[in-house]
Amino acid sequence: MNAPFGNSITTAEHAIAMMFACARQIPNANLSTHLGKWEKSKFMGMELTGKSLGIIGCGNIAEHSFAPSLRTSSQTELVAVCRRDLEAAQAFATRFGSPRAYSCAEDLVNDPEVEAVIVATPTDTHHAFSCLAAKHGKHVLCEKPIEVDIDAANEMVEVSQQSDKQFMVAHVLPFFPEFN
Repeated sequence: MNAPFGNSITTAEHAIAMMFACARQIPNANLSTHLGKWEKSKFMGMELTGKSLGIIGCGNIAEHSFAPSLRTSSQTELVAVCRRDLEAAQAFATRFGSPRAYSCAEDLVNDPEVEAVIVATPTDTHHAFSCLAAKHGKHVLCEKPIEVDIDAANEMVEVSQQSDKQFMVAHVLPFFPEFN
């Protein structure tokens, strides 16, 4: 998983940072975009300090991108992971600093230490897990694509807005230098 001028760990960390930055910076980011100058450096790395995250889905993207990024970040902490197979979740947790392991997403979103959730599951589960997390008061970073159904995608955004939580899809290309 290589990315231009960096690697997937760096871009995952930027996507996570962007999610929190958007929570307070959407009007300014939107204005910047409409003026034809996406000033990404102004919106990265903000609102991230001290955040504790959980990952739902411990597959390839979590293993090689999100979890290593969180483990090496001085600004975030991976505190919980979820995978249907509890033994596999525990093994994943051990590899990435021994966060708590769950076999049920409901248990992870009920964890009071989890402030935000990364949904790194197959696309057909993005809607259910993203809405579950938002309804439990968590910010959500959803792996792309958001959904295959536009109504479900819109509902994911609406549920996050109703919960006053940030929702973001992990599109990392805006963080590559070529798109500066």
